[in-house]
Amino acid sequence: MNRPAPVLLVGFMGLAASGVLAACDGANPLDTLCCSDFDVGADLSGVDFEADVTFNAWIQAVADFSGVASAMVSDVSASCKAMAIDISGDDTLVANEPSDPTEQVAYWCTQAKGAISAAANGAISITVQPPRCSASFSAQAKCEGSCDVSGGCDPGSVEARCTGGELSVKCEGQCSGSCQGSANLAVECSGACEGTCEGTCDGSTMMGGGACMGTCEGTCRGTCTMEANAMVECSGQCSGGCMGTATAPKCEGTVDPPSCDLDADCQASCEASAEAKAECVPPAIEIVASGNLSVQALGSIKTHLPAIFLAAEARAKGLAAAGGAIFDISAKLDPGSLSGKAALCVVPAASAIGAAIANAEAGLSASLDVAGAFSVM
Repeated sequence: MNRPAPVLLVGFMGLAASGVLAACDGANPLDTLCCSDFDVGADLSGVDFEADVTFNAWIQAVADFSGVASAMVSDVSASCKAMAIDISGDDTLVANEPSDPTEQVAYWCTQAKGAISAAANGAISITVQPPRCSASFSAQAKCEGSCDVSGGCDPGSVEARCTGGELSVKCEGQCSGSCQGSANLAVECSGACEGTCEGTCDGSTMMGGGACMGTCEGTCRGTCTMEANAMVECSGQCSGGCMGTATAPKCEGTVDPPSCDLDADCQASCEASAEAKAECVPPAIEIVASGNLSVQALGSIKTHLPAIFLAAEARAKGLAAAGGAIFDISAKLDPGSLSGKAALCVVPAASAIGAAIANAEAGLSASLDVAGAFSVM
């Protein structure tokens, strides 16, 4: 994702000469002349930018991408801050906290990594259930409806368009196949638990921290893959088969484009929005420590480390895909063809893209740095 923010102001020389763009740089906004409708993370579907569907989908994708990137760097920073203070016991670290989000996340994750290394006095091994993300199909399908150049397009269902990955549902009944829990959600299990087994582990020794290498009977904080013919009540997402009412389908693979005549750039922006706003399940993490880590330190790591791995292994991938698509479409925008309102709104949108890329890269770098302090089993 290491790309500079796109330069989209080349065609606005007339406006710049009149002083309008200079007044719209964020330092001295004039609501009657500047764009007051663009907002990071906001739903812009009700805004009339006096532009075509490609621009409308693009600027919504920019808002979504920027909002999620800002939230991601904030989450990683908060998790590292909590671990750094909990493990070191040094509240004075706050006095040196930078104000810039990208510098802040680097500072706190460096402090967290140092505190972990100093307190462990030995190796810390962890088992990590991979985080799972699914793009928002409903948001993507709604957006794609506006990209239709022929009219009357039926975007189809997520069940028909999901390829290259699992389709999961909320199952009001019995689930076979697998039931997806998380670090924060224990699900019933009678099978292999990818996460923490809370119950009995049959067929193999329970590993340190609750990781089961055999059959878990009880509950699983992670994903439980049921034994053949086994069916359980699934409080998480069910993949495989649901004997009951299935709702809220999610695709953890690729959602194919609908069989419609869509504007390609508009549809790509819809995919970018859905990718950026993907719903993610944090991983379940178990710790095996050899050292003098306190109960408080172990608890803090177990509580806050999932957000680090979620950023490093899932959020960063989705943001990279979304950012790449948005950047490519940005390069195609013709400032001379935009209305005055749309042209002015490009200014804060372009600035948001640059900040989002910086936030995403800082969050990824910091989370990878902290994750590298652990031996992953």
